[in-house]
Parts: sequence; C-alpha cells; structure tokens
Amino acid sequence: MKRIILSMGFLCLALAGFSQLAFGVRSNYSISTSTSEIKELVQLEPMEVLDLEYKGNANKFSYGLMLHDQNERVFFSGELLYSKSSQEFTMSNRLGNFQRDESIRDFTYSQTELSLPVAAGLVIGNFKLGGGPILNYRLGEENALDFVDGIESRSKKINMGFQLVAGMIINNHIHLDIKREINFHRVGDNYTYNGEPFKMQTTPNTLSIGLGILL
Repeated sequence: MKRIILSMGFLCLALAGFSQLAFGVRSNYSISTSTSEIKELVQLEPMEVLDLEYKGNANKFSYGLMLHDQNERVFFSGELLYSKSSQEFTMSNRLGNFQRDESIRDFTYSQTELSLPVAAGLVIGNFKLGGGPILNYRLGEENALDFVDGIESRSKKINMGFQLVAGMIINNHIHLDIKREINFHRVGDNYTYNGEPFKMQTTPNTLSIGLGILL
C-alpha cells in the first residue's frame, strides 16, 4: 500500500513538470479525531506496573507554500507546510516507584515538522475531489517523559500518511478545502519501555480545513 501511494506521488510530481504551475500561500487548521487509549506497562524485576493513557492530540495550525495545476477534468496540487504538534498523556503508577513524589503525572510530547502533502483528482465545475500521500519530516522534538526509568524516545525522522481532499475553487485563485488525514504510524511508536515498543492501537488522524491563495 505504501509503495502504491509513493509511486502515485512521484508520478504526480513528474507530470507536473510538463505544465505551468501556479504558486501561492496556504494555511490549515487541524482537529484531532483520535480516541483515547490506556496501555499497561509491566516490569517484573523490580516489580512495576504503569498505566499510560493517551488523551489526544492538540489541535494545530500549519502554514506554508502551495502549488496547483488543473484543466477541465483533473487537478494536481502540492504543499510545503510547517507545524508544531503535541500529544497529551497521563502516566499513573499503580505499583512501583517513579523516583518522584507524584504517583500520577501529565506530560506532553511535542514536535515541529515539515509536511509535504501531494494530491491529484477530479475537477467538477468549481469543486475538486482527490487524494494522495503525505510525507512528514521531523525537525525537532520535546520529550517530557524523562522522569521514568526504562522509557526511551526513538523518533523517526520521516513518517508517511494519506489524505482525502474535497474543496472549492473560487475565481481560480482561492482554494477552500476539507481534508481527512490518515497517519501510517501509531501513538507511542516513538517510545519504548525496557526496550519494547508501546504497541498502542490508536493512530493520530486529523480532520482539517484549509485556505490557499494562488498568487
């Protein structure tokens, strides 16, 4: 599946090289659609039982550049966006010792990233409908879980996803879009507990609304 999506993205970029692209600016507001989840972490020696609750992703803004090309039937678009995202967690100590006074603590994992969403699809009058791959490159991160022995962060620089796009084109210059963004990685993939990944089931998916203006 990932290979198909990557091939689609590279094909779109190759085809775009033969046409006249319009460039502009872009901003999105993304709302998390992920559900909460609790993961039990167990260590036998010394005995320790922790409950890790993923509470959700904070809503975020992203902004950057866009390019777009279309004819009467199809369109191609690409974006380069900067954003800062964060995930909210609660760690509860049911048995063991945090080496701290608190038995329950909230913490946040945040990161800054560059995103490259690429989409292609159909044009129907002033409306467009399509989809394509998303490449996310991590620029930096802030890890607030250093107080628990045995937990380490091993973030990947690159994560992939997929987007479904529906939008309206106004006067050939203004783009109003709704996107459903699906990530291929799961919450907690960047953490290990005593060398073992968290293996949570929730994916940090989002629903976003965006405004693009071609110059």
